[in-house]
Amino acid sequence: MATSQQFDTLAASDLIAAAEYMPIGVSIVDERLRVKFWNRAFLDILDFPEALLRVGMPLAELFRYNAERGEYGSGDIDELVAARVALAQRFEPHHFLRKRPDGHFIDIRGEVIRKDDGTVGGFVSLYQDVTREKTFEQELVESNRALGEGNAKLQRAYEELRETELQLLQSAKMASVGQLAAGIAHEINNPIGFVMSNQSALKRNAETLVELADAYSAREAALPAVEREALARLKREMDIDFIKEDMPQLFDEMRTGLDRVKQIVASLQTFAEDRSGTWEDTDLSCELDRALAVAQHRLPAGAQIVRDYAPLPPIRAMRADLTQVLLALLHNAGDAIGGGGTITLRCGEDGDKVFVEVADNGCGIAEQVMPHLFDPFFTTKPVGSGTGLSLAVSQRVVRNHGGRILVRSEPGKGSVFRVELPKSPSSPAHAGTPA
Repeated sequence: MATSQQFDTLAASDLIAAAEYMPIGVSIVDERLRVKFWNRAFLDILDFPEALLRVGMPLAELFRYNAERGEYGSGDIDELVAARVALAQRFEPHHFLRKRPDGHFIDIRGEVIRKDDGTVGGFVSLYQDVTREKTFEQELVESNRALGEGNAKLQRAYEELRETELQLLQSAKMASVGQLAAGIAHEINNPIGFVMSNQSALKRNAETLVELADAYSAREAALPAVEREALARLKREMDIDFIKEDMPQLFDEMRTGLDRVKQIVASLQTFAEDRSGTWEDTDLSCELDRALAVAQHRLPAGAQIVRDYAPLPPIRAMRADLTQVLLALLHNAGDAIGGGGTITLRCGEDGDKVFVEVADNGCGIAEQVMPHLFDPFFTTKPVGSGTGLSLAVSQRVVRNHGGRILVRSEPGKGSVFRVELPKSPSSPAHAGTPA
């Protein structure tokens, strides 16, 4: 593996030269939304004249150029540009498909660049011409449509192909996330171990020093008056009394933080286990807590979590897959409450079923959106903020367990997603595989 020192010795010209050979367009924008870098493929794919770009130019100028040549459709130019500048200023990961006026489809995705101190340093975007793929897909749809009702079997095959594609996309995504989680957990676990050990030893050493200092203080009366006054003055300058009072609290807070990191690592390790398709005894309340531990960093800082758990019997389920469903519902609830709100987690029994509910008091779901919630690739999130896959996959997983997902929502008042599962699902051999 290359070290940071080796990267430091790599000339910037080498990296630029390598980028120029890439068939995928690359652009880099700094935190002030000024263009820092682009390669040849970027110009070719987006049909930008070479003379248009210059280092340091505002991204808004590129938006205006596109708006004026009709890349964003009809509308007021200033409003079209302002909308895209506002979206860029959010500095969020983005992934969306744009159809150019000439009929080409461009897949655009990007990630936020972080500086060493964690602040935003800009973002890097990748551009790929996927016209051939989209054209093939459209031709297949048109071909199926032309076959009419007499070829319904072929239509069903196409729909199954789409479902399989959905499954493969999600499986590949979750495999990557699982590998990343496992790697992070492994890398964090070792240093956390010796930090916790050293913290305990440091606390004992500090307590020993305090005892020694107290022992010396007990003998101050035997010192000459001049030395006692000098020692008292030194104690006041060093604020020894405050240090003795504050030090135990500092060690306790350090331990609390380390225990929290250790808990997160344990959750990541559980999350990264490759157990998809394995049927096992599952406690839904435990899986809900595991999913919450993983999702916590994605939830708004002001989110209040309320737990309302009733005792549940264990059920036979594909535990890892159900955890992904709960994780998706928690992410959606976090998005719904925006800057802050309440997410209520419930679980219990209802006749021959067990249920889990994820409720929020956020923005709610519009009536016209409800019929499309579980459609693949349907999303109400801003462009580049969602794939529209999570609820479609979640519904498929729950159905394969013989259960269902119910939704209640009122715009402006929040939503409740309820997962119901049978206490005794179908035999694993007949239950199917998540799609």
